[in-house]
Amino acid sequence: MRTALSNNELEILDRQVAALSSQLSEIAASLEARLGTTSELAMSARDAQREFAKFTQRVRRRVAEADTLRPDSESRSA
Repeated sequence: MRTALSNNELEILDRQVAALSSQLSEIAASLEARLGTTSELAMSARDAQREFAKFTQRVRRRVAEADTLRPDSESRSA
């Protein structure tokens, strides 16, 4: 049975995805600096980084949606 991710799980996923996105960007930049931007390997790394960035945006949208659906416990009166 499939269940939705909790808000906490979404936030953890968001942090992990952000870290991986940063690492992919660093890898692509390193390859470009070392091999040149026209190198097939560097171009493939940059393409992979761009595709992962799209995934990152989808995750962030899900986290933002979860935040808007979360009840605001601080605004409630006791």
